[in-house]
Amino acid sequence: MTNNALSISVVWGCKRSHTVRNWNLSTKIIASYSVLIVVMAGTIASGMYWQLYSSQRQAIRNQLLAIVSLAVPQIDSDYHGLVLQRSDVYDGLRLRTSAFYKIN
Repeated sequence: MTNNALSISVVWGCKRSHTVRNWNLSTKIIASYSVLIVVMAGTIASGMYWQLYSSQRQAIRNQLLAIVSLAVPQIDSDYHGLVLQRSDVYDGLRLRTSAFYKIN
């Protein structure tokens, strides 16, 4: 028995070694089709994942566009023109929303 041969004789108690070269034609065909099926299943699964991922991203984009389109007419352009820095927005929001959280 050689070192590079796939040996199953130790496990099953056989006396001959089993290598890919010793397989008969039907076994080789079954093995090659099995590998082909696994590769094709992986390709199809990854393609379906990519399609689902892309469609979900597009749905999110559409929802965000709808939300922004609804919110745009409600923005006060005079107030928005006064915003110079990010802290200006947070200070204005804090001042406007502080009344909602004030407990008397």
